[in-house]
Amino acid sequence: MSTVRQILLRRIVWLLVVAFIIYSVGIKSNVVKAGENDFKYQGEIANFLKQWIVNN
Repeated sequence: MSTVRQILLRRIVWLLVVAFIIYSVGIKSNVVKAGENDFKYQGEIANFLKQWIVNN
C-alpha cells in the first residue's frame, strides 16, 4: 500500500474510534439520567403511598 493510503486508513480508523468513544459516553450519560429519574419517581411514589396510608 502506498503511504497516502496508509495515512488515510489511519485517520479513518482514528476517527471511527473517537466517534465510538463519544457515542458510548453519550449512551452512559443517558443511562445515568434514566436511573436518576427512576430513583426520583420511586421516592415520589413512596411519599404518596405514605401520605395515603396516613390519611386512610
